[in-house]
Amino acid sequence: MYLPGMSKDIEKMVSQCEICAQHSTSNPKEPLIPLGEPDRPWANILADIFEFENQQYLVSVDHYSKWLEVVKLPGLTSYATIQYNGPQFSSKEFRDFSKEYGFVHVTSSPYFPQANGQAERTVITVKNLLRKAKDLHKSLLYYPNTNIEEIGLSPAQMFLGRRLKTDLPIASPLLSAATSSSDLKM
Repeated sequence: MYLPGMSKDIEKMVSQCEICAQHSTSNPKEPLIPLGEPDRPWANILADIFEFENQQYLVSVDHYSKWLEVVKLPGLTSYATIQYNGPQFSSKEFRDFSKEYGFVHVTSSPYFPQANGQAERTVITVKNLLRKAKDLHKSLLYYPNTNIEEIGLSPAQMFLGRRLKTDLPIASPLLSAATSSSDLKM
């Protein structure tokens, strides 16, 4: 359905909506950290710590597949976050941890979180899930099956080579692992 001037009416309504303004995102002010395009899952992992309703969370996202993991943190110590594969990002304890486990840790400025673009975008996604979900665990189960519009594949398909079984109906062949990336079904 289309009405003349409908787009302007919608734009005006959204610009005057208090809830929309409260939850809107702003444009990035800092350049993103160039990582290059990874060629496989877990080649680049991005992480961030955020607060929601007085509780701290650690979110990790695979740069290749957009597969995300989120955990509620028991505290903000380096030890607590290392237990969940995350850093308290600038500590000696974490530097020692990354050296011992043999990975390179690159940080962005905590005062310019937009520089860690994919992790920040994932934080926004998870906060929206936390706000809207009646069952956070189901939301986190459904999310990996949701297609990424630009590429037509879901994080589960890119990360695991198949879709995940949920309580939503899905054809059995879509739950089988693909033998190559060209076998992935949309």
